[in-house]
Amino acid sequence: MDPACLEDIQRQPPDRRAHRPSGPDPKWRFHWKVGERPAETRFAKLNAAPVIPGAFPEWADVMDAWGGQMLAALEVVAEMAEVGFGLEKGTFREKMRLAPHLLAPTGSDLEKYHEVGT
Repeated sequence: MDPACLEDIQRQPPDRRAHRPSGPDPKWRFHWKVGERPAETRFAKLNAAPVIPGAFPEWADVMDAWGGQMLAALEVVAEMAEVGFGLEKGTFREKMRLAPHLLAPTGSDLEKYHEVGT
């Protein structure tokens, strides 16, 4: 465990103190790329093939649908912010284009990790 993190937790008021971890986080995290990627990049490892959980054959379709809808909503918010800030249309959306957007669902095995604090 990170000693600085543990010290920060200890300094927090008892009534609002974060959970002190006792080991590695048991959650599963899956990162799914959302949106277009650049054809050429200096960061090829960021464009590695995703891990698809074997128990979820519909995973790719669901992640693409959710991710696409979320990104579309964020593009609308970006456009509204452009208008609100008096910026040229596309100022923020262009910065979002080909960016490394990720959808990152987290899972837990509640049959194995069902005790408080796990």
